[in-house]
Amino acid sequence: MRGFRAPGYDVSPAMMDALARLGYRYDSSIFPAPGYYAAKAAVMGVLAAIGRPSGAVMTNPRALGAPAEPYRPAMTAPWRRGQAPLVELPIAVTPMTRIPAIGTSLLVMPAWVRAKIVSAMARRSFWNLELHGSTLPTPSKTAFPASS
Repeated sequence: MRGFRAPGYDVSPAMMDALARLGYRYDSSIFPAPGYYAAKAAVMGVLAAIGRPSGAVMTNPRALGAPAEPYRPAMTAPWRRGQAPLVELPIAVTPMTRIPAIGTSLLVMPAWVRAKIVSAMARRSFWNLELHGSTLPTPSKTAFPASS
């Protein structure tokens, strides 16, 4: 089964069309987390103000209101339910508050916040836990000694 996640959680009708034509069965590019969106906008604004170009793009803000559970998106508005031939598996956010429930959050948050996120996510029927290689612990040299 072929799936896709766009860099920067950027989703568009053109991307959905291309994925459908290429036979993808699911997409995981919707990240309905207003806090993440605001932080990304702030960083991009600071970079622009100091003259440092960024390759990042801001996704359509309507994606922030997308369903947080799996759904078939509308081909022309992937942040809404529709009849696309592929399924959208949104990046996990907590119910109501839409706090990111991703590997990075679970690693950097204090234990009591992690516990609240996990407790909130336990009430969901589906949890798309996103992990980045950079969020995983680096193996120690003793665990994986270099070959001689």
